[in-house]
Order: sequence, then C-alpha cells, then structure tokens
Amino acid sequence: MVEPMKTGELLAKEGFISQENIHEALVLQKKVEESSPREEHRLFGMILCEQNLITPSVFVKQVVA
Repeated sequence: MVEPMKTGELLAKEGFISQENIHEALVLQKKVEESSPREEHRLFGMILCEQNLITPSVFVKQVVA
C-alpha cells in the first residue's frame, strides 16, 4: 500500500513551496503551540497561506485533487 503524500511534500513536488518553506512553517506551528496552550492548533496549510506562500485556492486544488 502506498502512503499518501504529506501536504508539504505535495506542494513542494508541484513547485509551490520549497523544503525551507516547509521547515519554517513547521517550526512556526510548533512554536505557537508551545507558547500558547489555549491557542487552537494552527493547520499547516493555514500557516502557508498566512505567510503568503500559497493561496487558499491553490491549497484546496492541490490537496483535494
């Protein structure tokens, strides 16, 4: 059975983001979760959109497709 690609891997393979972008978004996600226990979990795709690395429409098209 083939494992599905992670969101970041898929977006990098399609040329929308770099491996460095993935790393930075994951670091930011972890930092926010550690510093604000009451803060809701910030989804990886939302972080990429907030950093203007992708648009919500690109995210939906790539992940849903």
